[in-house]
Amino acid sequence: MVLARVRESEKRLRHHVILLKSGKRILSHSPPPLAHQASA
Repeated sequence: MVLARVRESEKRLRHHVILLKSGKRILSHSPPPLAHQASA
């Protein structure tokens, strides 16, 4: 039970990091805001 919870939070963290990285990349290129929602 605890292990599953830890694994789930780990997945969420990794996903958040990926989103942050892609977000920074998107911001550096400065496209329309819709591009960010499409990648999510």
